[in-house]
Amino acid sequence: MNGLVICALAFVSVLYFTLADWRRGLCLTIAWGYLYGILKSNYTASWGHFIYDGAVVGLYAGTLLNPPPAIDRLLEGSTRKWVVALIAWPCFLVLIPFQHYLIQAVGLRGNVFFIPMALFGAWLGDSGRRQITITLCLMNLVALTFAGLEYTMGVEAFYPRNEATEIIYKSQDIAGGHFRIPACFANAHSYGGAMSLTVPWILGGMFQRIRNPLEFYLQAAGLVAAGLGTFLCGARAPVAILGIFLGLGLMTRRLSLPGIVFFVVAATVVYVMVSGEERMQRFALLYDSEAVVGRLSMSANLGFFDLLEQYPFGNGLGGGGTSIPFWLQSLITNPVGLENEYSRILLEQGVVGLLLFMGFVVWFYSRILDQADPNYATLRLVWYSGAITLATSFIGIGLMTSVPGTSLIFLSIGYAASGAERRPRQRPPVPSGQKRSVARPLPAPHVPSTAQTA
Repeated sequence: MNGLVICALAFVSVLYFTLADWRRGLCLTIAWGYLYGILKSNYTASWGHFIYDGAVVGLYAGTLLNPPPAIDRLLEGSTRKWVVALIAWPCFLVLIPFQHYLIQAVGLRGNVFFIPMALFGAWLGDSGRRQITITLCLMNLVALTFAGLEYTMGVEAFYPRNEATEIIYKSQDIAGGHFRIPACFANAHSYGGAMSLTVPWILGGMFQRIRNPLEFYLQAAGLVAAGLGTFLCGARAPVAILGIFLGLGLMTRRLSLPGIVFFVVAATVVYVMVSGEERMQRFALLYDSEAVVGRLSMSANLGFFDLLEQYPFGNGLGGGGTSIPFWLQSLITNPVGLENEYSRILLEQGVVGLLLFMGFVVWFYSRILDQADPNYATLRLVWYSGAITLATSFIGIGLMTSVPGTSLIFLSIGYAASGAERRPRQRPPVPSGQKRSVARPLPAPHVPSTAQTA
């Protein structure tokens, strides 16, 4: 079986489930995203890099052939307008030949391909949220299984040495000379990032009323798996983000006694496992403030204004190295190395594209949730997820191309924005001296009795 066959299988399977129920198709797409890294690494032919793309195309095609009902699309509101705007500008730029047409095609994919996931997030509703949460819990357990096997058997048993796994074999900085753990993802950062992004969904789901005990236990296991995976991967940023999410979650809603007991037990289990293994303690480097500041300065790429002066209209789609496969990188004109998502957007889409994306960020930050909403706890946590991700994108690149991280980010943005659309509309003020008219029921029509009609 080669990469093309797996790519076709991903497309057909997601298309089939999406035609039956778009929520199931979305869940299967996320599952393919979890397995994408290990599949791509073992099928390094060109088609292996597009396995997840095949799944996403199947989701989009199925949705076009069988659109969600109007009641699901009721809360998409201004999310649709921003999705159209963020897609339209790069589609215009692809017509301008700044780069080789293959580079621009891949760059277009890296700038717009996952943005429609925000619409799926807006359509989710309560039923879709539960299905996504269950899927994330199951896949977190699958990822933890791979991570455990790699921890004991070695990464080499699952990831062959080739161009696609070069970043994995460059990350041999764990205590004892061990590699960082990618689980079934493309690299350790993708694993840790995805685990931290699932926490708001799972934690918010646990705050909802769960009638099925099995569902609660599954969510508890998925949350523990996310916590362990964040430490196992060896990346530091996901650990910091995980701590922020847990802190915000505990402040968002007061826990009941069983909830307190669960979190104490779960935290104890994670603490015991992490404290007993030096290989899981790379996050301790976060305590070195000088090293952290230096790393942030390097990632933030202080040459932003130099790029602004040199490339006000951009270097073309793909000119910032947006997920360009290794066999195409020689075609990039004026390649620039950077680790700042906003610098990358400037470099590829110019000033107009950067201003457009900044407008999208401001719009998302301005979304106000209704505390009376029964899903407020989940909406607030998911809003935090999107807000923190957008705020920290200046210290890393990959916001638009991480698999399945980018899909989870835009799902979070769309779902949180739909909560703002659910806010009750304020009634217009009544002028002084007037009373608000109250709609009164119409009198029932007079129906003559049988005797009258006779």
